[in-house]
Amino acid sequence: MAKRKFRVKMPKDGKTPCNRPKKPYEVCDAGSAVGRAVLESLGSAQLYKLLQLKNIPDRSKARKKEDRVQLLTEVTTRADLEAIGLEVPAPDSSHKCTGSNLCGELKIRAGYGVRLNEDVGSVDVHEHVLVAGVVTPSGREVERQFPNSAEGLRSLDLLYRHFHVRHVAFESTAEYWLKPLWALEDAGYDVLVANPGQTKATQGDKTDWNDALRIAYALRDGRLKPSILCTPEQYARRKLVRDAKKKVQQGGKALSRLDAMFEMFDAPEWVKKLPKSQRGRGILYQCLALPAEVRVGDFQEILTEGFAKGKGKIDDPAALLRMAAELVVFLYHLGKVPGNRVRFAQHLEEYVMFRRMATELRTEALKSAAGDERLLEDITLLAGMPDVGVNSALSAAIEVVDARYFRRAKSVAKWAGLAPRVNQSGHKKRSTGHIYKGGNKYLRNTCFDVAKVSFAHAGEEGHPIGDFASRLYHSGKKAYKVAVTAGARKFLTLAYHVLTERRPFAEVWPELAAEEAEANRQRKLKELQKRVKGATTSDLLPCVLASLRRQTDSLSAADAAYADEIVALLGSAYPVEIA
Repeated sequence: MAKRKFRVKMPKDGKTPCNRPKKPYEVCDAGSAVGRAVLESLGSAQLYKLLQLKNIPDRSKARKKEDRVQLLTEVTTRADLEAIGLEVPAPDSSHKCTGSNLCGELKIRAGYGVRLNEDVGSVDVHEHVLVAGVVTPSGREVERQFPNSAEGLRSLDLLYRHFHVRHVAFESTAEYWLKPLWALEDAGYDVLVANPGQTKATQGDKTDWNDALRIAYALRDGRLKPSILCTPEQYARRKLVRDAKKKVQQGGKALSRLDAMFEMFDAPEWVKKLPKSQRGRGILYQCLALPAEVRVGDFQEILTEGFAKGKGKIDDPAALLRMAAELVVFLYHLGKVPGNRVRFAQHLEEYVMFRRMATELRTEALKSAAGDERLLEDITLLAGMPDVGVNSALSAAIEVVDARYFRRAKSVAKWAGLAPRVNQSGHKKRSTGHIYKGGNKYLRNTCFDVAKVSFAHAGEEGHPIGDFASRLYHSGKKAYKVAVTAGARKFLTLAYHVLTERRPFAEVWPELAAEEAEANRQRKLKELQKRVKGATTSDLLPCVLASLRRQTDSLSAADAAYADEIVALLGSAYPVEIA
């Protein structure tokens, strides 16, 4: 891509001076220049003295304080402040662009609708090129292009220091954004990584230069939502767990192909279950290695040795002979067409290989998590929840990174894509009935898997998530997948409270259940008050009579039980009458 010359857009009034270099890679260090926050802390009279000292043109027309600050930004040095009798502390040699180190300025968190009244930067990231942009509050635009390398990142750092940029935003492009992210974070910048969907639909010609400036304007105006940023170690753990999940999915596809071959060649049910157990896979390996013209007795010997011990032990010779005959028939039909046995063996090998690779990746992720005390505690807390295994706890803890990023449970549910999708125009708001699906799909899939297992255990003691999903399903109001998705949302909510409160599930759940019951009671009470307020006596009388009938039947049953207790204690010789 051809290099583009340095371009500066001046405001129409032309009041702001510009003495910056115009060569592409000549970037001056900020040196002793003061920041905007220092100028805003001065009085209007002191700012006018600086305007006189710097001999700024048309300074008499700058009546307001913000106009004077704008004229003095980027041209005022510490020597100028000392010349009018002010003292500004010198910057530390280990200067960083965040916190209070940059010319006395305070750190502001970008995003969430916060408008930044300062220079902001942006980067349009590519594989080999970084297109940088800087936008000032007055609308001045600066654009540069650097290589996506260590030297280019150093030049990018000098550019941002020259303009006193503290906040930088860019999109997540493949994995090319990771190197600039970690480099800018190490340099002390407040980096915001935005979803490309936030800036993709902007109007105008789509070029690298325009994209960089659009990102900068969106950051300055507070229109970008920040994403969760990971350290290199956290990102490596994420990739390990995600790759393990992909390997499991690939193994599931290989198992589906095996199931198709089992159905095609009329395999019995016990043969279909062989690939899912270590003993069954060993039996299949030995049977496939035998030549096609072997006898049933050879298969019987393999089955006798395979089912000789462990769970599901079979020692009945007649049963083993019958199973061997069925296995011979299946392998005979499988081998009638050349190539089917090889294809079957390949699918079985793929299934075993992907399962082994997934286990190795998860083991490596657990070893890496052992060095992070907080992550290890998160995994322990999540694994203590019902129906949550070690693999699910590991995946959920690594994907969330840190639950303190989210202000409430609804925020993490929206981030995982488990919130309802809403279409709104003006005052009209319509829910589509579908979930958002725009967040972290790996966390969403993990929650859905946990909810499916919990749904299978519904009705047993200590499975609140499964009971909740089962109640929705069996009431006839929700389909199976809808009910399980609601269970996934409930699991994520409970996991958020467990992680933020740093307490086991057994302590958190009773409190949350009590709060939920009280909220439901208050909701029903308000609904009842609303209905009673507009109801007449003829409307209320049937309800009162029905409630009275239920209470009378309950009282009669209680009296009968009380009488039985008296008879048991005193004997049947004493008549019992209950008033």
